[in-house]
Amino acid sequence: MSGRFLSSSILVSVIIIAGSLGRISRSKYAVMIALIIIVGLSAPGSPVWSGQTYSDTDIPPNGIVDERGWYFHDTGLLRNLNGTGSFHDHPWVIAGDQQRKRGASVTVWAAIGFFGYFAGPTVHIIDPYALSDSFLSRFPAQLPSRVGHYERRLPEGYYQTIKLNRNHFVHARLLELYRQTALVARGEIFSTARWMAISGLATGLETAPLSYEVEDFELPKSRWLGDAMLYVDLINKSRAVAAQQVNRDADLTIEGWAVDANAREPALAIALKLDGTRLLPARYGFMRPDVAITFNEPNYTSSGFKGTIPRNLLSRGIHTLEVEVTSSDGSGYYAPKEMIEFEVVEKG
Repeated sequence: MSGRFLSSSILVSVIIIAGSLGRISRSKYAVMIALIIIVGLSAPGSPVWSGQTYSDTDIPPNGIVDERGWYFHDTGLLRNLNGTGSFHDHPWVIAGDQQRKRGASVTVWAAIGFFGYFAGPTVHIIDPYALSDSFLSRFPAQLPSRVGHYERRLPEGYYQTIKLNRNHFVHARLLELYRQTALVARGEIFSTARWMAISGLATGLETAPLSYEVEDFELPKSRWLGDAMLYVDLINKSRAVAAQQVNRDADLTIEGWAVDANAREPALAIALKLDGTRLLPARYGFMRPDVAITFNEPNYTSSGFKGTIPRNLLSRGIHTLEVEVTSSDGSGYYAPKEMIEFEVVEKG
Protein backbone atom coordinates (compact mmCIF):
# COMPACT_ATOMS: atom_id res chain seq x y z
CA MET A 1 0.00 0.00 0.00
CA SER A 2 2.91 2.35 0.70
CA GLY A 3 4.15 1.84 -2.85
CA ARG A 4 1.78 4.51 -4.14
CA PHE A 5 3.97 7.15 -2.48
CA LEU A 6 6.95 6.06 -4.60
CA SER A 7 5.16 6.35 -7.95
CA SER A 8 6.84 9.61 -8.94
CA SER A 9 10.31 8.33 -8.01
CA ILE A 10 9.81 5.14 -10.00
CA LEU A 11 8.58 7.05 -13.06
CA VAL A 12 11.61 9.38 -13.02
CA SER A 13 13.96 6.40 -12.56
CA VAL A 14 12.44 4.58 -15.54
CA ILE A 15 12.78 7.69 -17.70
CA ILE A 16 16.46 8.08 -16.73
CA ILE A 17 17.23 4.41 -17.34
CA ALA A 18 15.36 4.38 -20.65
CA GLY A 19 17.33 7.40 -21.84
CA SER A 20 20.60 5.71 -20.95
CA LEU A 21 20.00 2.31 -22.58
CA GLY A 22 21.47 3.41 -25.91
CA ARG A 23 24.82 4.16 -24.21
CA ILE A 24 25.07 0.85 -22.37
CA SER A 25 26.99 -2.06 -23.90
CA ARG A 26 25.28 -5.38 -24.43
CA SER A 27 27.39 -7.06 -21.74
CA LYS A 28 26.46 -4.46 -19.12
CA TYR A 29 22.87 -4.65 -20.27
CA ALA A 30 22.88 -8.42 -19.74
CA VAL A 31 24.41 -8.03 -16.26
CA MET A 32 21.74 -5.47 -15.33
CA ILE A 33 18.92 -7.76 -16.47
CA ALA A 34 20.45 -10.69 -14.58
CA LEU A 35 20.67 -8.63 -11.38
CA ILE A 36 17.03 -7.58 -11.70
CA ILE A 37 15.96 -11.23 -12.10
CA ILE A 38 18.08 -12.38 -9.15
CA VAL A 39 16.76 -9.68 -6.85
CA GLY A 40 13.18 -10.44 -7.94
CA LEU A 41 13.54 -14.18 -7.31
CA SER A 42 15.21 -13.68 -3.93
CA ALA A 43 12.48 -11.39 -2.57
CA PRO A 44 10.33 -12.85 0.23
CA GLY A 45 7.02 -14.07 -1.16
CA SER A 46 8.17 -14.10 -4.77
CA PRO A 47 5.36 -15.45 -7.01
CA VAL A 48 7.76 -18.11 -8.36
CA TRP A 49 8.21 -19.72 -4.93
CA SER A 50 5.07 -18.83 -2.99
CA GLY A 51 2.71 -21.55 -4.28
CA GLN A 52 -1.07 -21.75 -4.07
CA THR A 53 -1.35 -21.59 -0.27
CA TYR A 54 0.52 -18.31 0.07
CA SER A 55 -0.96 -15.97 2.70
CA ASP A 56 0.32 -13.13 4.85
CA THR A 57 -2.27 -11.09 6.75
CA ASP A 58 -0.07 -9.80 9.57
CA ILE A 59 -0.01 -6.05 10.22
CA PRO A 60 3.42 -5.06 11.61
CA PRO A 61 3.91 -2.02 13.87
CA ASN A 62 4.89 0.17 10.90
CA GLY A 63 1.54 -0.61 9.25
CA ILE A 64 3.09 -1.70 5.93
CA VAL A 65 1.67 -5.06 4.88
CA ASP A 66 2.13 -7.60 2.12
CA GLU A 67 -0.85 -6.65 -0.05
CA ARG A 68 -0.42 -9.73 -2.25
CA GLY A 69 -0.50 -11.91 0.85
CA TRP A 70 -3.75 -10.27 1.91
CA TYR A 71 -5.60 -10.91 -1.35
CA PHE A 72 -3.95 -13.98 -2.88
CA HIS A 73 -6.42 -16.43 -1.32
CA ASP A 74 -9.25 -15.02 -3.46
CA THR A 75 -7.43 -13.28 -6.30
CA GLY A 76 -4.34 -15.42 -6.96
CA LEU A 77 -4.12 -16.50 -10.62
CA LEU A 78 -3.20 -20.12 -9.82
CA ARG A 79 -6.07 -20.55 -7.36
CA ASN A 80 -8.58 -19.07 -9.82
CA LEU A 81 -7.32 -21.24 -12.69
CA ASN A 82 -7.53 -24.54 -10.82
CA GLY A 83 -10.78 -23.74 -9.00
CA THR A 84 -9.40 -23.70 -5.43
CA GLY A 85 -10.25 -20.00 -5.11
CA SER A 86 -12.36 -17.36 -6.79
CA PHE A 87 -12.30 -13.58 -6.58
CA HIS A 88 -16.11 -13.71 -6.70
CA ASP A 89 -15.97 -15.13 -3.15
CA HIS A 90 -14.26 -12.04 -1.74
CA PRO A 91 -16.61 -10.26 0.71
CA TRP A 92 -16.02 -6.86 -0.95
CA VAL A 93 -17.03 -8.30 -4.31
CA ILE A 94 -20.19 -9.75 -2.79
CA ALA A 95 -21.02 -6.47 -1.01
CA GLY A 96 -20.53 -4.42 -4.17
CA ASP A 97 -22.69 -6.78 -6.21
CA GLN A 98 -25.43 -6.54 -3.57
CA GLN A 99 -25.42 -2.74 -3.78
CA ARG A 100 -25.74 -2.89 -7.57
CA LYS A 101 -28.70 -5.25 -7.34
CA ARG A 102 -30.36 -3.04 -4.70
CA GLY A 103 -30.15 -0.08 -7.04
CA ALA A 104 -28.38 2.07 -4.45
CA SER A 105 -27.39 5.54 -5.63
CA VAL A 106 -25.08 6.46 -2.73
CA THR A 107 -23.30 4.32 -0.19
CA VAL A 108 -20.37 4.44 2.23
CA TRP A 109 -17.51 1.95 1.92
CA ALA A 110 -13.87 2.08 2.93
CA ALA A 111 -12.36 -0.13 0.20
CA ILE A 112 -13.45 1.21 -3.16
CA GLY A 113 -11.60 -1.14 -5.57
CA PHE A 114 -13.41 -4.51 -5.63
CA PHE A 115 -16.52 -2.98 -4.12
CA GLY A 116 -16.68 -0.11 -6.60
CA TYR A 117 -16.06 -2.27 -9.67
CA PHE A 118 -18.89 -4.68 -8.85
CA ALA A 119 -21.24 -1.97 -7.55
CA GLY A 120 -20.98 -0.35 -10.97
CA PRO A 121 -20.80 3.22 -12.29
CA THR A 122 -24.25 4.27 -11.05
CA VAL A 123 -23.32 4.01 -7.35
CA HIS A 124 -21.61 6.99 -5.72
CA ILE A 125 -19.24 5.63 -3.06
CA ILE A 126 -18.24 7.86 -0.16
CA ASP A 127 -14.78 6.67 0.87
CA PRO A 128 -13.83 7.45 4.51
CA TYR A 129 -10.16 7.04 3.50
CA ALA A 130 -10.74 9.87 0.97
CA LEU A 131 -8.62 8.26 -1.76
CA SER A 132 -11.16 9.41 -4.36
CA ASP A 133 -12.86 12.23 -2.47
CA SER A 134 -11.49 15.72 -3.05
CA PHE A 135 -13.68 17.12 -0.26
CA LEU A 136 -12.89 14.65 2.53
CA SER A 137 -9.19 14.56 1.62
CA ARG A 138 -8.87 18.16 2.82
CA PHE A 139 -9.72 17.25 6.40
CA PRO A 140 -7.25 15.92 8.95
CA ALA A 141 -7.10 12.16 9.44
CA GLN A 142 -8.25 10.51 12.64
CA LEU A 143 -5.39 9.24 14.75
CA PRO A 144 -4.01 6.67 15.03
CA SER A 145 -4.19 5.73 11.34
CA ARG A 146 -2.30 3.07 9.39
CA VAL A 147 -0.16 4.08 6.44
CA GLY A 148 -2.34 4.35 3.32
CA HIS A 149 -5.49 4.18 5.46
CA TYR A 150 -6.01 7.70 6.78
CA GLU A 151 -9.54 7.70 8.10
CA ARG A 152 -11.69 10.83 7.91
CA ARG A 153 -14.75 11.47 9.99
CA LEU A 154 -17.72 12.12 7.71
CA PRO A 155 -19.13 15.59 8.50
CA GLU A 156 -22.74 15.48 9.64
CA GLY A 157 -25.01 15.81 6.61
CA TYR A 158 -22.36 14.94 4.00
CA TYR A 159 -24.02 11.65 3.05
CA GLN A 160 -27.41 13.35 2.73
CA THR A 161 -25.95 16.21 0.65
CA ILE A 162 -24.44 13.75 -1.81
CA LYS A 163 -27.56 11.61 -2.05
CA LEU A 164 -30.14 14.40 -2.39
CA ASN A 165 -27.89 16.87 -4.26
CA ARG A 166 -28.85 19.74 -1.98
CA ASN A 167 -27.35 21.16 1.17
CA HIS A 168 -27.86 19.10 4.32
CA PHE A 169 -24.60 20.04 6.08
CA VAL A 170 -25.15 20.57 9.77
CA HIS A 171 -21.96 22.68 9.83
CA ALA A 172 -22.82 25.67 7.63
CA ARG A 173 -19.23 26.69 6.89
CA LEU A 174 -18.48 23.40 5.15
CA LEU A 175 -20.87 24.17 2.31
CA GLU A 176 -18.63 26.55 0.35
CA LEU A 177 -15.68 24.15 0.50
CA TYR A 178 -17.92 21.38 -0.77
CA ARG A 179 -19.15 23.56 -3.64
CA GLN A 180 -15.59 24.42 -4.67
CA THR A 181 -14.29 20.83 -4.59
CA ALA A 182 -17.39 19.58 -6.44
CA LEU A 183 -16.83 22.24 -9.11
CA VAL A 184 -13.23 21.13 -9.60
CA ALA A 185 -14.14 17.44 -9.71
CA ARG A 186 -17.31 17.60 -11.79
CA GLY A 187 -17.52 21.05 -13.42
CA GLU A 188 -16.95 22.01 -17.05
CA ILE A 189 -13.26 21.36 -17.69
CA PHE A 190 -12.34 24.73 -19.20
CA SER A 191 -14.87 26.95 -17.46
CA THR A 192 -13.57 30.10 -15.75
CA ALA A 193 -15.32 29.22 -12.50
CA ARG A 194 -13.63 25.82 -12.34
CA TRP A 195 -10.15 27.24 -12.87
CA MET A 196 -10.77 29.90 -10.26
CA ALA A 197 -11.81 27.14 -7.85
CA ILE A 198 -8.65 25.18 -8.71
CA SER A 199 -6.57 28.28 -7.98
CA GLY A 200 -8.31 28.90 -4.68
CA LEU A 201 -7.83 25.33 -3.48
CA ALA A 202 -4.22 25.14 -4.67
CA THR A 203 -3.20 28.40 -3.00
CA GLY A 204 -5.09 27.81 0.24
CA LEU A 205 -7.69 30.52 -0.32
CA GLU A 206 -10.34 27.80 0.04
CA THR A 207 -9.45 25.56 2.97
CA ALA A 208 -11.20 23.20 5.32
CA PRO A 209 -12.12 24.64 8.73
CA LEU A 210 -9.60 23.79 11.41
CA SER A 211 -12.46 22.32 13.40
CA TYR A 212 -15.99 21.13 12.71
CA GLU A 213 -16.61 19.77 16.15
CA VAL A 214 -19.40 20.05 18.69
CA GLU A 215 -19.36 23.80 19.25
CA ASP A 216 -19.85 24.53 15.55
CA PHE A 217 -23.51 23.67 15.00
CA GLU A 218 -26.99 23.59 16.45
CA LEU A 219 -28.96 20.37 16.54
CA PRO A 220 -31.97 20.16 14.22
CA LYS A 221 -35.28 20.84 15.95
CA SER A 222 -37.30 17.68 15.50
CA ARG A 223 -39.96 15.28 16.83
CA TRP A 224 -39.65 11.85 18.40
CA LEU A 225 -39.93 9.02 15.85
CA GLY A 226 -39.46 5.92 17.97
CA ASP A 227 -36.81 3.71 19.53
CA ALA A 228 -33.20 4.27 18.50
CA MET A 229 -30.89 1.67 16.99
CA LEU A 230 -27.61 2.37 18.76
CA TYR A 231 -25.07 0.93 21.14
CA VAL A 232 -22.77 2.56 23.68
CA ASP A 233 -19.42 0.75 23.75
CA LEU A 234 -17.24 2.86 26.01
CA ILE A 235 -17.60 5.35 28.84
CA ASN A 236 -14.33 7.05 29.76
CA LYS A 237 -12.47 4.54 27.53
CA SER A 238 -13.81 1.59 29.59
CA ARG A 239 -16.53 -0.86 28.60
CA ALA A 240 -19.90 0.64 29.43
CA VAL A 241 -21.62 -1.15 32.32
CA ALA A 242 -24.77 -0.54 34.38
CA ALA A 243 -24.51 2.02 37.20
CA GLN A 244 -20.97 2.94 36.17
CA GLN A 245 -18.95 5.21 38.44
CA VAL A 246 -17.03 8.12 36.90
CA ASN A 247 -14.54 10.55 38.36
CA ARG A 248 -15.80 14.06 39.06
CA ASP A 249 -12.38 15.59 38.28
CA ALA A 250 -12.49 14.61 34.60
CA ASP A 251 -14.76 15.12 31.61
CA LEU A 252 -17.03 12.19 30.79
CA THR A 253 -16.50 10.65 27.36
CA ILE A 254 -18.84 8.29 25.57
CA GLU A 255 -18.32 6.25 22.39
CA GLY A 256 -20.64 4.03 20.37
CA TRP A 257 -22.55 3.74 17.13
CA ALA A 258 -26.00 4.75 15.91
CA VAL A 259 -27.94 4.54 12.63
CA ASP A 260 -31.29 5.36 11.08
CA ALA A 261 -32.51 1.77 10.85
CA ASN A 262 -35.78 2.66 9.14
CA ALA A 263 -33.95 4.33 6.25
CA ARG A 264 -30.97 1.92 6.44
CA GLU A 265 -28.75 4.99 6.32
CA PRO A 266 -26.42 6.89 8.62
CA ALA A 267 -28.02 9.35 11.00
CA LEU A 268 -27.87 13.09 10.38
CA ALA A 269 -26.55 14.00 13.85
CA ILE A 270 -26.21 12.70 17.40
CA ALA A 271 -26.95 14.46 20.68
CA LEU A 272 -26.37 13.55 24.31
CA LYS A 273 -29.17 14.48 26.73
CA LEU A 274 -27.92 14.88 30.28
CA ASP A 275 -30.46 14.39 33.09
CA GLY A 276 -33.37 14.69 30.70
CA THR A 277 -32.83 18.37 29.86
CA ARG A 278 -29.38 19.47 28.66
CA LEU A 279 -28.63 18.62 24.99
CA LEU A 280 -24.98 18.36 23.97
CA PRO A 281 -23.99 17.61 20.35
CA ALA A 282 -21.71 14.61 19.81
CA ARG A 283 -19.31 14.03 16.92
CA TYR A 284 -20.67 11.57 14.39
CA GLY A 285 -19.29 9.83 11.30
CA PHE A 286 -16.40 7.74 12.67
CA MET A 287 -15.62 4.48 10.92
CA ARG A 288 -17.36 1.38 12.30
CA PRO A 289 -16.85 -1.35 9.69
CA ASP A 290 -17.89 -3.92 12.30
CA VAL A 291 -21.40 -2.45 12.33
CA ALA A 292 -21.60 -2.51 8.52
CA ILE A 293 -20.51 -6.16 8.47
CA THR A 294 -22.82 -7.24 11.31
CA PHE A 295 -25.93 -5.78 9.66
CA ASN A 296 -24.77 -6.39 6.08
CA GLU A 297 -25.29 -2.71 5.32
CA PRO A 298 -22.43 -0.67 3.78
CA ASN A 299 -24.19 2.59 4.69
CA TYR A 300 -23.37 1.87 8.34
CA THR A 301 -19.60 2.01 7.69
CA SER A 302 -19.22 5.48 9.26
CA SER A 303 -21.83 5.22 12.02
CA GLY A 304 -19.59 5.77 15.05
CA PHE A 305 -20.03 8.64 17.48
CA LYS A 306 -17.97 10.20 20.25
CA GLY A 307 -19.24 12.69 22.78
CA THR A 308 -17.92 14.61 25.77
CA ILE A 309 -19.73 16.00 28.81
CA PRO A 310 -17.67 18.72 30.53
CA ARG A 311 -16.82 18.07 34.15
CA ASN A 312 -18.41 21.37 35.23
CA LEU A 313 -21.83 19.90 34.34
CA LEU A 314 -21.31 16.83 36.53
CA SER A 315 -22.14 17.21 40.19
CA ARG A 316 -21.75 14.39 42.68
CA GLY A 317 -24.44 11.74 42.60
CA ILE A 318 -26.58 9.81 40.12
CA HIS A 319 -27.05 11.15 36.58
CA THR A 320 -28.83 9.91 33.48
CA LEU A 321 -27.65 10.07 29.90
CA GLU A 322 -29.72 9.58 26.77
CA VAL A 323 -28.45 9.36 23.19
CA GLU A 324 -30.74 11.02 20.66
CA VAL A 325 -30.32 10.02 17.01
CA THR A 326 -31.51 12.54 14.39
CA SER A 327 -33.06 10.69 11.45
CA SER A 328 -31.25 10.69 8.12
CA ASP A 329 -33.73 13.11 6.56
CA GLY A 330 -33.74 15.39 9.61
CA SER A 331 -37.48 15.06 10.13
CA GLY A 332 -37.24 13.73 13.67
CA TYR A 333 -35.14 11.84 16.17
CA TYR A 334 -34.95 8.39 17.72
CA ALA A 335 -34.26 7.71 21.39
CA PRO A 336 -33.66 4.43 23.23
CA LYS A 337 -36.15 2.88 25.62
CA GLU A 338 -33.71 2.99 28.52
CA MET A 339 -31.38 5.76 29.64
CA ILE A 340 -27.80 5.23 30.77
CA GLU A 341 -27.36 5.73 34.49
CA PHE A 342 -23.99 6.60 36.04
CA GLU A 343 -22.69 7.93 39.34
CA VAL A 344 -20.21 10.78 39.70
CA VAL A 345 -17.87 10.24 42.63
CA GLU A 346 -14.92 12.07 44.15
CA LYS A 347 -11.49 10.76 43.25
CA GLY A 348 -9.96 8.60 45.90
